[in-house]
Amino acid sequence: MKNVNILIFFILFTFSLFGQKADVEIVNIYKDSTETKEVYYNLHLNIKNLNIDSNNLIKLLNAKCTDENGIIHNADLWYIDDYYSRQNNLLDIPTEPTKSEFKTFTKIEGRFKYFTPTIQNNSIVVINKPKEKFNSNILTNRNSLAKAILLNVEEFKKLSTDSLKYKSEVHKIEKKYNIPQNSINKALKVFYKENSFPEADYKKMFVFYCEDENENILKINVLDEFSNCYNGVFGVNNFKRGKLVVINLLKIPNEKSKLEFILEKKDAVKIYNFELKDVIIDKYTNGL
Repeated sequence: MKNVNILIFFILFTFSLFGQKADVEIVNIYKDSTETKEVYYNLHLNIKNLNIDSNNLIKLLNAKCTDENGIIHNADLWYIDDYYSRQNNLLDIPTEPTKSEFKTFTKIEGRFKYFTPTIQNNSIVVINKPKEKFNSNILTNRNSLAKAILLNVEEFKKLSTDSLKYKSEVHKIEKKYNIPQNSINKALKVFYKENSFPEADYKKMFVFYCEDENENILKINVLDEFSNCYNGVFGVNNFKRGKLVVINLLKIPNEKSKLEFILEKKDAVKIYNFELKDVIIDKYTNGL
C-alpha cells in the first residue's frame, strides 16, 4: 500500500511539475532577416482552450523549434519578460536569429504560465481609503510576501526642515517593518530630486517603498469609486534591496479612491505545455 501511495504522489507531482496540455494551432509565422543576413521567425499560436484578455494573462516560459535538419531554434525570451494579453488568444514565440536554411519545423514545443487573478485567490488585493494608511505596509503577510510602504511624501517634505525629526520618523518605519536602516531615506532623496520641479503636486501621487524580491507585485492601479483606473505615469527606481514606485496621476484622486494590487500568487497560476509537429513554414508566412 505504501508503494502505491508513493506512485500516486509521483504521478501527481509530475503532473504539477510539467503542467497541463494546451490546445494550440499555428495562425501565422512572421519571417525577417537582420543586417548580418541572419533570419528570425516570430510564431503566432492560437490557444483554443483558454480565455486570454486584459485580466487573464500569459507568459512564455520556454520554447524550442526543431527544423528538418535536427537543429533546435530556441525562443528569444529577451523579447518576452513579462505577462501580456493578446487578442484572439495568441501566444508569441520569437526565435533567436539563425543562418541555417530550412522549410519545416518538425516539432514546436514549450511551456507558458496562465495567470488568472481574482480577489478570491488573493492575487487581487484592494486597499480602501489608502491615504488613511500612510507610512504603513499596506500589503500584509496574509496577502503577499512583498512589502509596500505607502509614503506620505507631502508630510515628509514639511518635516525635512527639521533634520532630526525627519530622520527619526523615517527610522521608525524602517524599524517597524524590518527594513535596512537608511533605505527609505535614500528612496525619498531620489524621489525629491526627481520631483522638485515647480508644478509637481504630491496630492496627485502615490509613492511606495517596496521590497519584492520575487517580483510578486505585477501592477498597482489607482481606482475611483466605480473601479475605473485613473490615468497617470508609473515609474520605478531600483535599489540594492528595495525599490521606489511612483504613480503620478493626471488629477487629484477623490476621497473614495482605492488601490488595486495585482500579485502573482501560486493559486492564480497554472503551467501549460504545448506541442505541434510537421509545420511547413511557407504555409503560414503570408503576412499578419
